[in-house]
Amino acid sequence: MIVLSHKVLKRGCRQIIARAPTVSSSEVPAFVGYCLAYVKILMHHHHLEEDNLFPALKDKIPALQQRLEEHEAMMGSINAFTAYLTALSPGTPAATVAATPSPATPPPATPTPTATPAAASGGGGGGSAKQAFDATTFVSLVTPIQDFVVPHLAAEEVDLTAATLKAAGVTEDEVKEILKKMTEQGMKADKTVELAFMLRHFSSEERSIFFAEVPWLVRKVIFPSFTLRHNKYWKHASAKEE
Repeated sequence: MIVLSHKVLKRGCRQIIARAPTVSSSEVPAFVGYCLAYVKILMHHHHLEEDNLFPALKDKIPALQQRLEEHEAMMGSINAFTAYLTALSPGTPAATVAATPSPATPPPATPTPTATPAAASGGGGGGSAKQAFDATTFVSLVTPIQDFVVPHLAAEEVDLTAATLKAAGVTEDEVKEILKKMTEQGMKADKTVELAFMLRHFSSEERSIFFAEVPWLVRKVIFPSFTLRHNKYWKHASAKEE
């Protein structure tokens, strides 16, 4: 289950970097929304681990303390990217991202993007001026996140193998309880963002595995409806392997 959720995070980050240089001006709002949705699901994933997984297992698996510190270390990059995204499209619904910096890790300075003509002249009817999309700046902000996320997720998967859990004395009942709590908390997320993001980055087989306990009707009829609200975002999604 954790490995599958990690695939979503890796695919999303890869898609952002791959798509950025090819985005047209008309696609920028939807692409920014897609990127903010990625930040939101990344933060949601971290909160699930920090609230349930790490507290339950860190005494038995000390390496998880390092994983927690890595969450804190990447917050500067996440916040810098989020700030740029919200400046590009201040009114994007998915901009309500709970990305709180670690006190020990202040966000780095955000590269200054080129201003739009309206922003430079002070025009635009007095509203919040948007910044212009710049692919080079964009990639420079998201690449540090990928550089954190990919090795971090790989390390977590090593920390949480069946063999590692068994050697640490973690019982099957403990694992079931942790997954139950993570699932309950996960269901409280915005289904039109976090769940929709997962659905559009899973293959059909992966969806069947990840949501195996969800009734067929819900999985096949109700779940797809959650992708409709932000359907333009998911044009940029992909469930392809590397």
